[in-house]
Amino acid sequence: MDEQPLLAWEFDSRYRVLQGWIWIQPIRTPAGERVYRLPPNVTLVSPPAKTPPGKSSVFMESGRWITLPDYRGEHWFDEKDRPVTVERLGDPELWGWSREPVMRSSSGRA
Repeated sequence: MDEQPLLAWEFDSRYRVLQGWIWIQPIRTPAGERVYRLPPNVTLVSPPAKTPPGKSSVFMESGRWITLPDYRGEHWFDEKDRPVTVERLGDPELWGWSREPVMRSSSGRA
């Protein structure tokens, strides 16, 4: 019998971001059945065909892929004008961050 591998998609354990693809080789049970064992952080669900620049494909626990903005590693300014490095997925502007410092009044508004 031909032992065909399965194409699977690997994602990281912290953010569940697509890392790439791997082949899963079948194994034989003592009863002679062919089975595939998926390692952790691997799915058989195909990710989007293309991920635009500045975004990452993320595998949701619901079993589907979504695309999120990815500014990780970039330097921004938080809502108190403190310099910060983005460490999570998403749009920093939605968190009240900006690319340049913003002079804010004591009420927190520009």
